[in-house]
Amino acid sequence: MLRLIGWVLVAAGLLLAAALGASGGAPPLQVGLNLVVSLIGVVTLLLLRQGHQRHASEFAVWCMWAIITVQVAKNGGLDAPNLLNYPVLLVVCGWLLGDAPTKALYALTAAALLYFYADNPVSVSQPVVDGGGRIKLVFVLIVLGLTATLTLLIRRSYLRQLTRAQDSTRALQAHEAELRKLSLAVEQSPENVVITNLEPRIEYVNDAFVINSGYSREEAIGQNPSFLTSGQMEPAVFEQLWSYLGQGLPWRGEFLNRRKNGEVIVESAVVAPIRQADGHISHYVAITKNLTAMRQARDEIQRLTHFDPLTGLPNRTLLMDRIALVLASARRGNDCRALIVINVDRFKDVNDARGPVAGDELLKSLSPRITALLRNGDTLARVASAEFAILLENLGASPEAAAPRAMAVANKVQEALRLPFAVDGHADLSLTVSQGITLFPKGEDDSVQEIFRRAQTAMHRSKDAGGARVAFFDASMDARVQERFVIDSELRLGIRAGELRLYLQPQVDADGHWVGAEVLVRWQHPQRGLVPPANFIAIAEESDLIVELGVWVMTEACRLVAQEQRAGRALMLSVNVSARHFRQATFTLWLQEVLAMTGADPSCLTLEFTESLVIDDIDDVIAKMKLLAALGIQFSIDDFGTGYSSLAYLKRLPIHEIKIDKTFVQDATSNASDAALIESILAVAGHMHLKVVAEGVETQEQADFLNQHGTVVHQGYFFGRPDAAETWLQRWRAAGPTLRLGPHIHI
Repeated sequence: MLRLIGWVLVAAGLLLAAALGASGGAPPLQVGLNLVVSLIGVVTLLLLRQGHQRHASEFAVWCMWAIITVQVAKNGGLDAPNLLNYPVLLVVCGWLLGDAPTKALYALTAAALLYFYADNPVSVSQPVVDGGGRIKLVFVLIVLGLTATLTLLIRRSYLRQLTRAQDSTRALQAHEAELRKLSLAVEQSPENVVITNLEPRIEYVNDAFVINSGYSREEAIGQNPSFLTSGQMEPAVFEQLWSYLGQGLPWRGEFLNRRKNGEVIVESAVVAPIRQADGHISHYVAITKNLTAMRQARDEIQRLTHFDPLTGLPNRTLLMDRIALVLASARRGNDCRALIVINVDRFKDVNDARGPVAGDELLKSLSPRITALLRNGDTLARVASAEFAILLENLGASPEAAAPRAMAVANKVQEALRLPFAVDGHADLSLTVSQGITLFPKGEDDSVQEIFRRAQTAMHRSKDAGGARVAFFDASMDARVQERFVIDSELRLGIRAGELRLYLQPQVDADGHWVGAEVLVRWQHPQRGLVPPANFIAIAEESDLIVELGVWVMTEACRLVAQEQRAGRALMLSVNVSARHFRQATFTLWLQEVLAMTGADPSCLTLEFTESLVIDDIDDVIAKMKLLAALGIQFSIDDFGTGYSSLAYLKRLPIHEIKIDKTFVQDATSNASDAALIESILAVAGHMHLKVVAEGVETQEQADFLNQHGTVVHQGYFFGRPDAAETWLQRWRAAGPTLRLGPHIHI
């Protein structure tokens, strides 16, 4: 509107100025005022172009009012024909600027008219009656007032209607947006949405229905929803559905529906009536969701949680749950039950020899054999890699009756598993198992964890005895287990607390001269006193504690060698090294660091290891031995003849010495077989230029026998018992002169 007014002012001002100029008799002021009007239009348009609409409106209105007032004053005041421009300007001001500016404009116009009246109270052009000027003034003011009032009233009414129209438009747009969102939500919902009329016939289905049911919209529209049912539902379900809908209530439940391809699926459903504004029901809406995949996933989770994925047997979690149920039942009925824990002997060897796939095949073949031996109600479970458990129920009212029955099952398992298994295309794999049995309940305080622990303890007892056995749990086993646990815990603390003591046992030649010593260890327990190695070494070997123990012994042995070395004496020591410690990747580097730290001569050390070291990865063992042998360290095979004695590894390994086990030495003088074995060992050692040390020499007769058959170093109680290191060293120092250091030293 304002832009139009601006162009009108520009055009009107220019045209009128041109017309007046062309007439020749118009006053210059009149022409100039019209040009000013045109200029006002130009400025108004420029302000609009810059976005200043309010400023443009105010500029146009007030400038035009000024121009009109000048023209009215020039043309006779109240008698001027230009007086008619005031109502037009009031109307424009009312629409452009609103109430307050319009009222201000009316007030200024009234003031100007009063001024014109005061300047000329009586019209000279029409002196009709007295007071004609006043009447005209009042009339003009009334006309202007009515013009302004009507303009503002009309504008206010228009604005109110415009506001209501805008509100209605916004409400309609919001409603349409909500409808669009609702329509999109229904259409894109992952759940099936079906709308029917009251007959009922389907009037609408969404995309999810088409995808999930397999039916197109064209196939579904107009159908009764019953065409989806599988025919496997009870009629009572539909009776309840229509009963709820008949009462105007929503119904919730499950449908067994059939997809177009014939697949039966389980769907959760909500069916509800749709009410119109007046409350009457016009349609029904059904929202359904396929639960089949969810239930399959739930069943799979349940299976993985409670069943072993390899064998399909119950796993440890489910076994524990069943033991808990059986335990509660046994307490009520005073019946005995049994738990048998089964561990496959040397299963690691099967995996190493045939591979893990063959190992898995073996485990899968094992379970049906055991299952065939059990009664209905008994449970076979896989509780670890190569460990199974059998839960036996209803074995009798007393332990005396239950024990033979449990033992009979265990024996059947042993016999069944001895038969060859066909694994990896070969029917030549046989195995044995170690089994532990415990009866329960044992008192009111018996628990699931305690029952399982007892059975495992018994199984470990049978495994420690060599495997392929069955052991019943008894109280003495528990005491031994507890004792081993206490010793392990206290020994760990004892090593750190400096409770270990180094002992030495002399090694002598045929003439009885000391040529060295074997390093032994004792534990000075603060309460138990001096603990012999037989009471803690075997326990330490079951864990990495043997490594920590070996570190201490080796460090102390090197310290003694370096100590005597600084005094000009060569102390030859033999130190036992556990296979677990030697197999560590950092062993050689660590030993070199110990030698460097203590300053010990490597040629004074002989490392003793048992034949079990070479069972696994002999190439790695040889590489480490050669590296250490290059430093001057010597190697000895301890307990030779009791393990996997093989001339093949004697040839490959950089061995300097073998030690004959004391069991052969002690019976050599009375047992021809042991005597022959020693003679053979000495003969082999002689041919291979190996030093021989005989352990357990306790009599002169034994020493003489050994000396008669070869060059042997003796070690045993006959020549000296193990003694504290410092005490032994004092005796050793007193036994001979100061010696020359070097790799070949004799005392």
